[in-house]
Amino acid sequence: RVAETGPGRLNFGQSAGLTRQETRVLHALSEGAANKAIANMLGLSEATVKFHLSNLYRKLGCTSRRDAVKAAVALRIVS
Repeated sequence: RVAETGPGRLNFGQSAGLTRQETRVLHALSEGAANKAIANMLGLSEATVKFHLSNLYRKLGCTSRRDAVKAAVALRIVS
């Protein structure tokens, strides 16, 4: 789940250099959602989800979904 920070729930992600949409994708990723499921949840195309994942990996210094979630937990973006 996304770290609770009061009115700006996504502030931890934004302080890590992530956009609001990247943080939403990361949240869904942390729950084990596949790209297609993430796309359906957020009203995006699968290609857009893949684009956001690519940006997440670059910004978090990761190369896999698992590592991205680990980094997000360490940075308190998700719990």
